[in-house]
Formats: sequence, structure tokens, C-alpha cells
Amino acid sequence: MEKQALDPNDFPIAVDDKTLVTQKREPIADARSNSLGRDIATRLNQNAARTAEERWAL
Repeated sequence: MEKQALDPNDFPIAVDDKTLVTQKREPIADARSNSLGRDIATRLNQNAARTAEERWAL
């Protein structure tokens, strides 16, 4: 996989088995397990939401 930065339009991130995917269902990473993938997706989505809130607060 070619490494590219995530764009705000890629969120929310979801998990398909052990693969993290963008909202357009494009794969972005593989996790070692489904539960780890869900945890990573949750953290990425929380961080993206926090960043969006900070942009609006300024």
C-alpha cells in the first residue's frame, strides 16, 4: 500500500474484518485483529472529530 495522509473526507474510518477502511470503503491499513482494528478506528475518528471542533472554535 502506498502511504498517503488521511483527508478529512476519509472519515469516519470503519473496520472490515481486520482492515481499516475509509467511508468510501478504500483500505488504508491492516490490524493484527478485529478488536485492535476497531480500537484504532475509534481513536482515529475521535481525533478527527476533536480536530474539526478545534477548527470551528478558532
